[in-house]
Amino acid sequence: MSGLYATYWQARALGASLQLLPGRRLRILGLERLPAALQQELSHLLEEQEEELSWLACLDAGRAIPRGELAGLPLLRPRRAGGYIRAVVQ
Repeated sequence: MSGLYATYWQARALGASLQLLPGRRLRILGLERLPAALQQELSHLLEEQEEELSWLACLDAGRAIPRGELAGLPLLRPRRAGGYIRAVVQ
């Protein structure tokens, strides 16, 4: 899971963002600005761990997550800039 966090935050630091689409699907914006290796890793994560990546993007964006979905959520406290992001529970 740490590879997921590291890749996500590195991509965000370099100007990429993940747009949440209906059905918790993701679109990567600014992918072309990233180094080739990071583009490849982020694309791989999007294919292999889309749900986890969407949870992280959801938490990063401060979006609400339904209480019933929190039980299986592996990403409750992703680190960012020395602090923590908290899930907003509906």
